[in-house]
Amino acid sequence: MPENMMEVLRNRARLAALQRTALMDTGSDPAFDRLSLLASRILKAPVALVSLVDDERQFFKSCIGLPEPHATRRQTGLEPSFCKHVVHTGEPLIISDARRDETFKNHPGIRDMGIIAYLGIPIQTGDNQVLGSFCVIDSVPRVWTPDDVYILQQLTRSVISEIELRSEMGERRAAEAELLKSQEALQNRILERTAEIARLNADLERRVQQRTEQLERANKALESFSFSVSHDLKAPLRAIAGFADLLITSHRSKLDSEGQHYLDVIADASVRMGQLIDDLLRYARLGQSGLRMQQVEVRQLIDSLIASQQPPIGADAKINFHGEIPAIYADRTLAQQILANILDNAVKYRSKDRPLVIDISMRSGETEDVLCIKDNGIGIPPEYLDRIFDVFRRIHDEKEYPGTGIGLAIVRRAAELMGGRVWAQNPGEGSVICVAFPKASHSPAAEKGEGAKAPVQN
Repeated sequence: MPENMMEVLRNRARLAALQRTALMDTGSDPAFDRLSLLASRILKAPVALVSLVDDERQFFKSCIGLPEPHATRRQTGLEPSFCKHVVHTGEPLIISDARRDETFKNHPGIRDMGIIAYLGIPIQTGDNQVLGSFCVIDSVPRVWTPDDVYILQQLTRSVISEIELRSEMGERRAAEAELLKSQEALQNRILERTAEIARLNADLERRVQQRTEQLERANKALESFSFSVSHDLKAPLRAIAGFADLLITSHRSKLDSEGQHYLDVIADASVRMGQLIDDLLRYARLGQSGLRMQQVEVRQLIDSLIASQQPPIGADAKINFHGEIPAIYADRTLAQQILANILDNAVKYRSKDRPLVIDISMRSGETEDVLCIKDNGIGIPPEYLDRIFDVFRRIHDEKEYPGTGIGLAIVRRAAELMGGRVWAQNPGEGSVICVAFPKASHSPAAEKGEGAKAPVQN
């Protein structure tokens, strides 16, 4: 066998194209058998074959009239194959009498398969790979006419179309199998990720539970501290204040001016200390009783604070409500503390050369309601806008503007407990304190089940 023939038969691209058909070593197929039977009858040839040739053998996908044992085996080696020559040349092979042909007179196919007359057309794919031959065979000499060649060429085109269809179906099945494999892999990854998320959630729940228990212990410790402050500190403080008052009332005249000054300092300090303890207790107790979230009318809450003089705003002060002031979703007690401390801050830091004016407005957004309280007092320096809500943060002299520095810290803490926020602005004259209250649909407190929507409280 010439070396160049084996090079063609062993060509990797050709063998890959043959493998993609997935037809080698498969059973008989009615579609190919019909074409073989049609070729046999039209051309009056006793044998018709769809022969696929690889680098070791020829396999008959269809065989009509082939004698035994070849019909049962449906394959032979390459030695007796005439079809391999069609693959080698890529051209039709026309032999009228192989015994008299100089090229084929000693061909093993004459002896082994009784091939005398042979007409084979290349089975060639669209990318010019020859997979085998569609051939008709006779055991006696015959002359193949141009019409015979044309008819077999047309039938071969049908064979090629059928092979291409099977290849496409095979590729589609392979793609579907790959897709199914990918889907299964994706599903497995989703299951793994779901399990991982479940583990993370369980770990997070455990950590939250631990944190909740820590907070509960901290709250109990804070309650104990608050009780200690209220009783253990206030008792001696009341004694200091009481004896200082007795000294002032009964013995002040017996002291010189320096002694009287010292006595006044003690009395003032005890009062300030009492205020500081009260403010610290209010700060420590914020939210300890749990939140009762409900709809609260801001304007009515402010009116009740003003009426009760908490804080004492004064008759000369003017309070203006701008626009609509709708109800907010909040804990009523915390909201009252927020408003009381902001108003108290406005009273403490009012300007001494003009009456106090307080402007109250509100804007409603999609997720929160923002209440802003503006005063015309001495204002807040810009560098302190982010720090005035810290505990004990004071920016003015205590003698001129008394206070404990806890009021605005209470405002921030109360707002945060309800899931809100607070900030200050410097409008150029006076100051503005704004508090954002989340709407009921976006309230963290509501999500935790801390209260529910209730009728507006007056």
